[in-house]
Amino acid sequence: MRESEVRESIVAELKRIFFEIGFLEIEDISEDTSSGRYPGDEKPSPAPDLKMKVKRRSGKSFDLFLEVKTTAPPRVVRASIAQLTDAAGGRKPVTYTIICSPFLSEASRDICRESNVGFIDLAGNSYLNFDNVFVKTSGYPNRYPNTRPLKMLWSDKSTRALRVLLCNPGREWFVKELAEEAGVSLGHTSNVKRYLLDYDYAEEVPGGKKNKFRLDKPEKLMNDWAEEYSYTKSKSYLYYTFENVRMLEKKLANFCDNAGFDYAYTLTSADARLTRFLRGSEQAFIYVDKPLEQAAPCFGLKEADPTVEKPLDLKEVDSGGNVTVLVPYDKGVFYGSRKAEGVKIVSDIQLYLDLRSFKQRGKDAAEFLLDRRIRPAWQM
Repeated sequence: MRESEVRESIVAELKRIFFEIGFLEIEDISEDTSSGRYPGDEKPSPAPDLKMKVKRRSGKSFDLFLEVKTTAPPRVVRASIAQLTDAAGGRKPVTYTIICSPFLSEASRDICRESNVGFIDLAGNSYLNFDNVFVKTSGYPNRYPNTRPLKMLWSDKSTRALRVLLCNPGREWFVKELAEEAGVSLGHTSNVKRYLLDYDYAEEVPGGKKNKFRLDKPEKLMNDWAEEYSYTKSKSYLYYTFENVRMLEKKLANFCDNAGFDYAYTLTSADARLTRFLRGSEQAFIYVDKPLEQAAPCFGLKEADPTVEKPLDLKEVDSGGNVTVLVPYDKGVFYGSRKAEGVKIVSDIQLYLDLRSFKQRGKDAAEFLLDRRIRPAWQM
């Protein structure tokens, strides 16, 4: 939504709220038509986007200062509150400040309440608390998906940077360093940093002309990402083998090494070599970086030349398989992979993400992995 549309809708919502309250009347509404401002930018005389004068039946008047944002992540909300506080000056308590947006997250709403600032969003969430006026509605989901810039963080390129950060949570980064490590453009990495800061996942480290930054809430970032992620984004191929699955995994790893394919085991295969939470699961899951038709001659699949000796006993099936080959949607899944018991497995971060969307006790296994390995590593 454009800011002008948000303003009109917010005014209409406030009129509805005051009508239902029954003892408040809007006397005047004035609008600051300046554009191009961003919270935190220096400007000679900070002014709210909207000023609204309301009057009680007793005759007492109040000024409401409204800051309207098309998106309102936590950092922007904090900056807007500071701006509105400056604009209100010493006229409190007769001036009450309100943050307005199509949608405010729970984190942004908490910031408003803690700062004694009101909020209204167009999903139906609101909080007003001044001079015996109290309005509170909550629990309404976002009705405006296009106001969710966090989607940018879950894109393929962005998540390459997230894996790097989560695998090295205590490290401080310049944008250029992170871009090089993740194999992502400088501009895209700069946007990732901005959103991480806006949504309180990261913090800047003061010092020098160009500030470094680091993750501030790695677990929250990983959990929020997991809500948007599924290993089924990768293309999967199902096979069956009569051979012992753990033995087959070692043979498959050797063939990938010899053929020059990058690979890494995940899910039950990685769990069997780490926490062993999913005991008794005779299944194999492997990421392979080549399209399957290129890997087929190596794996001994049915697409391979029948005259060539098949090095692996794998039969492609539609169901009931015990070996799943995943061709990853992005090469970032291989970041941080390492050897365990002679085969390469994905990083703990990637394994956690994959387990969260695995139906067979995957969430329980993910929490066990987080408790036993990821949190202790982050605290070192």
